[in-house]
Amino acid sequence: MRALACLLAASLVGCASPVREITTDVLDPPRLPDGPPPSRDGGGQLLPVYLPCGPDAVFRTALVEAGRVGWRVVRQDPAGRAFEAIGTAGWLRLETRAVVRVRPEGAFNARVDVRTAAEGLGPWLGTPGQQAEAYLTRVRGGSCP
Repeated sequence: MRALACLLAASLVGCASPVREITTDVLDPPRLPDGPPPSRDGGGQLLPVYLPCGPDAVFRTALVEAGRVGWRVVRQDPAGRAFEAIGTAGWLRLETRAVVRVRPEGAFNARVDVRTAAEGLGPWLGTPGQQAEAYLTRVRGGSCP
């Protein structure tokens, strides 16, 4: 309810700006093609996912889990182990863009980073963070193929 109040009267109630994007890696966030430059505040406390599988296998799992959370993959870079997806949320069908990147990572073998960004009402309703967290939870619970 507070989000709606902020949306309708932000200047009157002194609400903080909404989180427009969130990422697991604030120093080197996954890039959104043709998107705004990455924010440096990260917008929240998302943590990357570390899995004890090879990065190529984790990339395939990451693609599958994107579909399971309702994201539509619109661009893939299998060689770079990254993809861009679009998700919608709620009855307003608010759109969120996401980029997922999988990299080799020491003893864990693979690290999954995500960056999500939303425009319009989405940030006021928590859409970028909620969708990213739901996605990362699915990837974290996935198994190595």
